[in-house]
Amino acid sequence: MLAFFSIILSLLAIVIVLLFFRRVRKEREMSVDNLSNRVSGLLSEFNAVSSNNIEMLEEKTEELRRVIELADLKIDKLNKLIDRVQGTRKKLKHETEQAEKQSYNSARRSCREKVLEMSEMGYTVDEIAEELGLKQGEVDVIIRFNRSRTSN
Repeated sequence: MLAFFSIILSLLAIVIVLLFFRRVRKEREMSVDNLSNRVSGLLSEFNAVSSNNIEMLEEKTEELRRVIELADLKIDKLNKLIDRVQGTRKKLKHETEQAEKQSYNSARRSCREKVLEMSEMGYTVDEIAEELGLKQGEVDVIIRFNRSRTSN
């Protein structure tokens, strides 16, 4: 009878071990299912966040495109304005040079006229040169040139 109890105890132990392993296996399956559900949830959340971020990036990209377009338009306007300013500057420079030439020629003529007038009044070459701030040679050339023109 002892052998019988021993066999029954052994069978009981085997059944208990099988039940234990079955329970562990179910817990693992539940754990795997739980983990799978968590991973699926995280993937859904990741997809939602990624989609939101992509949408924000597209909006920012479009905004940057508009800003760049506006900047390009302003750059074009500035370049046209710079061209106009440079054209005006060239024109003013040319007009200033012309005015300076005319002023110089006018001053030279009036200086020549003063030399001739003073010469006719009897001033000497030295006196004319000193009075007008010219060199004696310049005064002498003006007077001689005028005499040669009037004698021809």
